Amino acid sequence: MFYEASRNGTLLRLSVMASARKFSVKVCENFLKTEVRAKPEMGKANLEIEKEFGKILGKKARIILGWKSPKKLLFVEEVPEKVLQALKEIA
Repeated sequence: MFYEASRNGTLLRLSVMASARKFSVKVCENFLKTEVRAKPEMGKANLEIEKEFGKILGKKARIILGWKSPKKLLFVEEVPEKVLQALKEIA
């Protein structure tokens, strides 16, 4: 599964591709395939991920693992049911 409930929210597993034409999220079985416009330099792609997921989910999102890797773990301060509902709306 691409998500896991945690004590204070939800953890999302991401596989990120930088330098894309537009930001997009596709649900896969074990991760969310995420494309970002920013280049993977000086944390720009990571900041875009946190900002865009924050907009989509309506809650603060932050990367907790994978700052220098395309595989990331994102924490969102929201229950899994609401996170899944928001992701379905963009898919």
